[in-house]
Amino acid sequence: MSDIARRIQDRLTALGLSAHAASVAAFGRGDAIRDILNGRVRHPRADTIARLAAVLQTTEAWLLGGGIAAAGAPRDVPVFRANRIEDAAAGAEATLRLEDSAVEYVNRPAGLTGARGVYAFFIADDRMAPRFETGELVYVSAERPPRVGDYVLAVFRIAPDALEQACVARLAARDEATVTLLRFNPPWREVLGRGIVSRLHKILTFNDMAGL
Repeated sequence: MSDIARRIQDRLTALGLSAHAASVAAFGRGDAIRDILNGRVRHPRADTIARLAAVLQTTEAWLLGGGIAAAGAPRDVPVFRANRIEDAAAGAEATLRLEDSAVEYVNRPAGLTGARGVYAFFIADDRMAPRFETGELVYVSAERPPRVGDYVLAVFRIAPDALEQACVARLAARDEATVTLLRFNPPWREVLGRGIVSRLHKILTFNDMAGL
């Protein structure tokens, strides 16, 4: 393993991140860091190093062999389990339900220092692949209003006495009366009345987590 690969692995371990999750956060795809760790890419470009340093909360100089690694980030972001809903009586293709209590805590990215309402969960299915893969850890903000085009966690009830359910989707449109959500696998478009949507939380991007 090359020196830069060892340093990347050290930071992944210190932050409690998987190579896949860090790669998606930095580059929007899951194999970039893996290619460095397994030696397929031995000399990453300067812009690659910069993005790696941001998501691994260290410096470019340290990744390249000098300096001191940044201290470990606070491990204070709660992770909630997202369970698949298998009951067809749930009434919509949401397939998820977030539990109310945290199952663990993960590191807080540098760009979220001091931010309130931040939590995380693991993607439970491939409905949004390749943007989000099964098992990928995503960070969410309950405070930052999502814009059209953002990826969101939408929580809703289709009737007052129905099961609360959730889905990961892209926010395609929003007005005073409705919220339109898109998913990829299979292609799915749903228009929900604003009255049944209890939460519409932004899934944070690499730039959000890096403070860019």
